[in-house]
Amino acid sequence: NTPCNFRMIIYGPCTHPRIIITDHIYEVITKLSAGEYLVVDSREGTVSRVRNNGSTVNEFDNRNKKSSIFDKIPAGNNMVSWDGSFGFDIIQYNERDEPKWS
Repeated sequence: NTPCNFRMIIYGPCTHPRIIITDHIYEVITKLSAGEYLVVDSREGTVSRVRNNGSTVNEFDNRNKKSSIFDKIPAGNNMVSWDGSFGFDIIQYNERDEPKWS
């Protein structure tokens, strides 16, 4: 197994959402209102807030710059922690760099 790219979706309301995965901080310095959500895509290198009306706001410049929000998630079992004030989903992309032989 190798580290994985991911898509992280964080649901508002919340302020400065921070998720720690195995001692690595994934954080955006922003505020999400009820019904809004934040999408972090490590493959695309994007951070976007989706407003209630469907429009998007580029939050790239508001990411925590001391701890890369795009670092891949390590392989194996990982401890995940956050303050519990918001919900989130993490979709991991298991990718191969060589074809599987049969």
